[in-house]
Amino acid sequence: MTSTLPTDLPVDQDGDPAARIALVLHGGGGPQTVAPIVGHLAATMHAVAPTHPGWDGTARPEAIASVADLAHAYLDHLVDRDEHDVVLIGSSIGGWVALEMAVQAAADDRYRGRIGAVVVIDGVGVVVDGEPIADFFALDARGLAEVAWHDPERGYRDPAGSTDEQRAVQQANGRTMAAVAGTSMSDPTLLGRLGGGGRPDPRRVGCQ
Repeated sequence: MTSTLPTDLPVDQDGDPAARIALVLHGGGGPQTVAPIVGHLAATMHAVAPTHPGWDGTARPEAIASVADLAHAYLDHLVDRDEHDVVLIGSSIGGWVALEMAVQAAADDRYRGRIGAVVVIDGVGVVVDGEPIADFFALDARGLAEVAWHDPERGYRDPAGSTDEQRAVQQANGRTMAAVAGTSMSDPTLLGRLGGGGRPDPRRVGCQ
């Protein structure tokens, strides 16, 4: 089995390589949005934060055309590297990827033991009554900071201060996010699959 992830994807790593692995999955804003999490986890874990294919100028293989495809690719990567008991930490769309990984892993013996825990931070993907997912593609920079950050002032970046290159990267990231996650940023089947067949152990899978 070989992962469909490009072999040259940038990966931020910190912490003791011999420690338990935390796979940190970033949201639509790119890998810089989870850099503080990587730094925090490094004290006790080996934090690994890949750049999703198609973000920040990286290539996205045709085989990765959905969140489910991306989750499958990351699971295959864990198998390729013979990783076990990995803690998945996903932010925003990364949280959706983490949950999809958990569902797929629970339903396929090839992935048995690969995932030890899941933590979702401000995730999208799951459709919950009364908790609508924001239309990220209709928001300006201020609106995006309001819905994506607990402290919006920390997340707000004035577009006037961005270079042409930075704006081009942001626009390309948005196109990739739309291609992989869809404009609704949700999967109406995900909640049912989390609570149905191949159900993750609720003592080991947390959402916050």
